[in-house]
Amino acid sequence: MRTKTFTTLIIATLLWSCKTPDKTSDNPMFVDIDARNEVSIFDIFERVELIPLETTDESIFQAVHKLIYHDGVLYILDWRRIFAFDATIGEFLFKIDDHGQGPNEYLHIADIEIVGHKNTMFVLDPIARNLLEYDLNGRFVRRTRLPEIVHAYRCIRYLGDNVFAFWTFDDNNRLKIYDRSLNTLISESSPGIAEIAPSDLVPPRMFGHFFMKEGAFDNNVYEVFPDGTYSMLYTWDFGRLNNCISMTQNFPERMTNAEEARRWQEQLRNSEVVNYLFISIGGNQTYRYANVLRRNQFIHLLHNIAEERTHVFTEFADGITFYPRFWSEEFVIGLGPFAGYREETIPDAILDERNLAIKRNICEFDNPVLIKYWFRR
Repeated sequence: MRTKTFTTLIIATLLWSCKTPDKTSDNPMFVDIDARNEVSIFDIFERVELIPLETTDESIFQAVHKLIYHDGVLYILDWRRIFAFDATIGEFLFKIDDHGQGPNEYLHIADIEIVGHKNTMFVLDPIARNLLEYDLNGRFVRRTRLPEIVHAYRCIRYLGDNVFAFWTFDDNNRLKIYDRSLNTLISESSPGIAEIAPSDLVPPRMFGHFFMKEGAFDNNVYEVFPDGTYSMLYTWDFGRLNNCISMTQNFPERMTNAEEARRWQEQLRNSEVVNYLFISIGGNQTYRYANVLRRNQFIHLLHNIAEERTHVFTEFADGITFYPRFWSEEFVIGLGPFAGYREETIPDAILDERNLAIKRNICEFDNPVLIKYWFRR
């Protein structure tokens, strides 16, 4: 008999009705996204630390597509490679760079998932429809061929007991529950999903043990369980500014050239098509977080669950950057300085001597420096 797991996923979907959500069923967080609060970094966090990532010919990477912290190690997914660094001093440990068409190689990496108690990293190759397994030292273990679907697999979450959840590019039944022991899909569903032409403009965003569908036009968040059932978890409610289905009437069915796509992206960023786009989500047992793009501004929504209060801000009053990529109960890890960064994005006044020395040694040709934000206790 399969044991019940409390590992869950979340999927966000549209408030198409434009009506105020029911408070009992949707657990709404009422937010004025046009408000701006004066929020100090020290209102939320007690201190910050800089993590410089070692830069060598072997360790340099282009982008942080996904960042996972586990047992003192940072795992960073670039477009085709996975890098591991010591989470305290940023020392480069190893990388997985098995791009190719061999039996132990991948054509592309759409997502990764780490299962600590199994000492395992799962790597999703959507082109070859493979699920590759590595140990946490980067050694290849095995490959599993995934069931054929209409389009392609997109994101992965491990639910426990050899059960996985995938979000896919399929037009319907995008949420798929897969049992690797049986090598079969045991459930497919599309909770609350309305069809939108440009649904893949912004990729899904994930944090902790949670999973979000296309992170673009969505307000509602659901818990999804290993048997494929799901229930409402919470809702971001922006009142009269909630996106509506009528806004999609002028969506293009397809874009034929780069210039058309550029204009469309600009209209979305300026809120000329919809009122906002969800860019990322995050959180823990104390906070719920979303980053929203509205009128060409990236707006942070940080909701204190116990106090039922949401901080709305574009940047901390102290001037420090906040681009969170990994959430835990103790800290957040986010992106920090990179080539061309502004000096004032990490003010000297909030750093101790050790971190000041790290800041002063930042070179524009180095890997990005990460910022570790420790929550107030």
